[in-house]
Amino acid sequence: MKKLIQGVGINDAEYTLTAMVNGNRKKCPFYSTWENMLKRCYSAAYISRRPTYNGCTVCEEWLTFSNFRRWMVKQDWKGKALDKDILFVGNKEYAPDKCCFVTREINNLLLDRKASRGKHPIGVYFDKQAKKFKAQCNENGKSIHLGCYDNPEDAHKAYVDFKRELIKSVAKNQQDQRIKSALEKRAELI
Repeated sequence: MKKLIQGVGINDAEYTLTAMVNGNRKKCPFYSTWENMLKRCYSAAYISRRPTYNGCTVCEEWLTFSNFRRWMVKQDWKGKALDKDILFVGNKEYAPDKCCFVTREINNLLLDRKASRGKHPIGVYFDKQAKKFKAQCNENGKSIHLGCYDNPEDAHKAYVDFKRELIKSVAKNQQDQRIKSALEKRAELI
C-alpha cells in the first residue's frame, strides 16, 4: 500500500513520475499539478500561509491521480494554472465541472489580494505626501496610476471602472467560451 498524498490522495500511477530532461530531474506535469492541488486543500502549513484556501476541497473522483490525469490530458493546460473559482465565483471545490486552466494574466487579473491590501478598498492607498487617496491597478504586471482623489470612495470607483474595462478587454480575446463568459460576468460583478 502506497502512502496517501496529503493524507487523502491516491497515487495509482503506472509509470515513473520523474524523468531526466536535459540533465535535470523533472516531475510529471500531471502529477505536479495534482500534488499541488492537494497541498492547497489539505496541507495545514500551506493553508496557514495562504488562508484563502481554508475550506477548499477536492472532489472524490480527483482524489485518485489517474482520474485527475485523464481529465487534465484533455485540457489546454501547457503554461497555464489550474483554477477553481473563475468559472464559479467563490467556488471552494476542485472538480472537473468547476475547474479550468488559465493563463497567468487571467489568474492575476482576478486576484483581490485581500490579505495584503490594508484598510482601504481594493485599488486604493493613501499618499501621505499628497494627502490624497490614489487609485491604481495592475495591468500585465505593471502598476497603472489612475488618479488622486479626496476620498477613498472616489478612488475606488476609478479603480472599479478601469478594472471592469480591463476584464472586458481580456474576455474579448478568449477562445474558451466558458472562460470568456466567466470573465464577462466578473466584469459586471466588480
